[in-house]
Amino acid sequence: MKKPILFCLFLASFSITQNVSAQKIETLESPEYKRERPVRVEALPQYIPLYVISDKELPTYFVSGEIPESFPKYDPNIKKAANKKIAMEWCIVPSNRVLLTEDAKVRVDAKLEKLKAKSNK
Repeated sequence: MKKPILFCLFLASFSITQNVSAQKIETLESPEYKRERPVRVEALPQYIPLYVISDKELPTYFVSGEIPESFPKYDPNIKKAANKKIAMEWCIVPSNRVLLTEDAKVRVDAKLEKLKAKSNK
């Protein structure tokens, strides 16, 4: 009685070891695996604003609550002061000044006075 049971256990263990050895075992040291992390360095471009004034604040300067298409965009090829001057010149044109709120007109006029005072020094 013991012999047939031992023989069955022997056959079962033999078949299990055959199945395990037939499987391909992948290790972490496979040819595709490298211990180094891939390094990817990207230089982010410098932030370029859309307008001289924040595009969140600028709509409040206009009666319609929207920035007109004709309002000058920020030119990254020139200095910020030059961009401000272009925006101010746009604001003093009578057809554009009508688009501004009263508060914006006061701000523009105050800014123009500061610029005139600086240029007179």
